[in-house]
Amino acid sequence: MKVSELMRKNFLCLDADDTLLEAAKKMAGRKLDEAPVVRQGKFIGTISSSDIAAALVRTNIMGGVVPADAGKISHELVFKHLSHRPYWLDESADLLTAIAFIIHRNHDIIPVLDKKKKLTGVVLTSDLQEEMAKLLAAGGKMPYPEARGKKEEEQPAETVRGGTELDRILAYVEKKGSVSADDLARAFKLPVAEVEEYAASLEKHGLLKIDFNLIGKMKLVSTGGRGKE
Repeated sequence: MKVSELMRKNFLCLDADDTLLEAAKKMAGRKLDEAPVVRQGKFIGTISSSDIAAALVRTNIMGGVVPADAGKISHELVFKHLSHRPYWLDESADLLTAIAFIIHRNHDIIPVLDKKKKLTGVVLTSDLQEEMAKLLAAGGKMPYPEARGKKEEEQPAETVRGGTELDRILAYVEKKGSVSADDLARAFKLPVAEVEEYAASLEKHGLLKIDFNLIGKMKLVSTGGRGKE
């Protein structure tokens, strides 16, 4: 199953020039915690209830809550309050890639982009939960037409391509040839433990090789992005 088959095409999409008040009303009306944002039809990120809440209140050094000027904040534009890192999945990504996507992320929706990076739909985490239940019920075997009649070892390795941290890490390693987990963590401003988890996932699919130096520090080595045959 591809993300394009799972995604929903009828979804709330906000404009970058919507005000926070307009965004809050639209999201509340659809009972949504997050919504993708576009500018002139181009996807630029997402905004969440947490982002709106952060605009409404601040915490001081004593841990107290300081309210903002709601009247002023309500007219601020959505694009100024987007979640820091845009995230998305490619339409061509498969189900397991989508499931892997939410391991390190806590999102209700995942925007889906086509080859031209145009927003074409969203995947709901609740829909992924249903698919995970199907996988578990099937004993880990893919309960979809493309898997029928094939032995488990003959299943093609799922791609980890998509608009994810995995893509950027893989591209970085391929560019460098090899890089330590520590250096990669600094470059991407991620915990080393998280980088090591990403590396394990990429190695599983044959997209890079993990090596260790004499003092046990992890090094990621490019395999040319060939993946498993």
